[in-house]
Amino acid sequence: MVEAGVVAATTGGSEHDLRSLAFWLRSEDEFRGRVELEEAPAHRGEPSSELDAVVTVLPPAAASSFASSVLAWLTHHHGVHTLSLTVRSAAGAQASLSCHATDDPRQLAGTIRRLLGDGS
Repeated sequence: MVEAGVVAATTGGSEHDLRSLAFWLRSEDEFRGRVELEEAPAHRGEPSSELDAVVTVLPPAAASSFASSVLAWLTHHHGVHTLSLTVRSAAGAQASLSCHATDDPRQLAGTIRRLLGDGS
């Protein structure tokens, strides 16, 4: 069995957009307890309170649900057209990709699954 990796999603928009995406993902049983809001790195030793990304701990088997959920969020959240995803496998490999509401969820899921280290 392949261990869970991490997917960090950024919107390029407001903190409200990140909170909305986090709420959307947390409403799915499969992602409860696996979704966190990540703060931006602090500057000059000062604490940061600015949100940077929605981070989801994701086993490869949940890639299809994740892809469908983020694409549905993009469809319903009209202020954001693109999500940037950074996928980090449990082994430490990392890759970035972008997704849009019109993307094929099966293709996105396959890409995420592959990047997480599950070749199936």
